[in-house]
Amino acid sequence: MQDETGVDLSALTVEITETVLLKAHATAHHNLIRLEQVGVTIALDDFGTGYSSLAWLSRLPIQQVKFDRSIMARVVDDQRTTILVRGFVRVFQDLGLGVVAEGIETVAQHEALLAMGCSVGQGLFVRQAHAPGPGSMGPGSQRAAMTCGIGDSRAGARP
Repeated sequence: MQDETGVDLSALTVEITETVLLKAHATAHHNLIRLEQVGVTIALDDFGTGYSSLAWLSRLPIQQVKFDRSIMARVVDDQRTTILVRGFVRVFQDLGLGVVAEGIETVAQHEALLAMGCSVGQGLFVRQAHAPGPGSMGPGSQRAAMTCGIGDSRAGARP
């Protein structure tokens, strides 16, 4: 595939939602294994909104888990959500998986996630979204531009 396109597949991340996994588990599992074999990073997107099971997390060839923004909206104000996120961050890190928090919009969310050990995030606090410029790849590149370490200097750009 890389020979055909010239694209460095190790720089590519494919995000798959829990819903897709539920609807087409066998096909998705086979395709994810093929993608992993050619060096593509696979991220489980919108974690916490579907029906992920520990069996899937231990068997699927995923390298990254992305907490859904609806979870991040409650991470500061709801003690049960805070405890769950903290625990899952620890479990995912122990499994060697990358952890991304989506929807970081406040200083309190930013600080809570850093304290939990989650240092990669997306959201308006992390980086303002910008309209795609010439030569960009549209909305996907906009999303990629917002992903960065939440502890780095770019995160401090917002009050």
